[in-house]
Amino acid sequence: NPHSIDKKTIDANALGELINRGVLSAYHHGHDEIKLVCGGDSKIENFRELVSELLGFEIIEEGNNFCTIKDISGSSDKEFDNLYRRSFLLIKNMTEESLEFLKANKISELEPLIQRDKEVNKFTNTCLRHLNKRGYKEFTKTQMIFSVVQRLEEIGDDYKEMLNTIKAEGVDVNNVILRIYGQVGDLFAKCYELSFKPKLDNAKEIAQIYNSNKFELGEALSKVQDPKQIKVLFYLNSLNNKIVKIQGAQLGFLE
Repeated sequence: NPHSIDKKTIDANALGELINRGVLSAYHHGHDEIKLVCGGDSKIENFRELVSELLGFEIIEEGNNFCTIKDISGSSDKEFDNLYRRSFLLIKNMTEESLEFLKANKISELEPLIQRDKEVNKFTNTCLRHLNKRGYKEFTKTQMIFSVVQRLEEIGDDYKEMLNTIKAEGVDVNNVILRIYGQVGDLFAKCYELSFKPKLDNAKEIAQIYNSNKFELGEALSKVQDPKQIKVLFYLNSLNNKIVKIQGAQLGFLE
């Protein structure tokens, strides 16, 4: 029965450093109730932040050496659609707002944008869980949507790390970097559009922007001397490659 309570027990000590991944994996796979047996170094406190990124899950019971987290929400196709679109929009806003901050040289004010990746994780985690548990409403598209959600999670992480680097190292974000930064953001905006209006023209435009970004990144990397700026260009190159995979995943479903 797909709607019976699916329980799992996880031994935090046995998993050691892999504990967060273990919990996340159990969440993605659709378990409704997860009992975490702790002890030694792995205190229950350590799991509070992780649980806050698992939408719908709450700690429902705590003992000396265990805590139980449970899905108290259930999930519907309508909720999935909202969270899927919301994941795109969070990243899109992150790309646009961070560009404005960088143009205005407000590097010290980037922290709230960096923190936004936690929300991206919360929504993408829930989407992956829903797809594993119920599939997508158009079942033949489940694998494709799953792959897009995984990309979104990685793109959010890359933006977080890049902005962290810019803030922590006080990178001089010059006009060349700003232009490419904006164009990588444009690529993401076009992939968002394609995901909800899968038209061939949109896909072709994405390919052009991707190739133009790739060329400009190559040119910039061959000229830049500053190692901090090179780091940022490497992040932008990684983002350019990950974002275009959103288009690649959907090529079989174009109208």
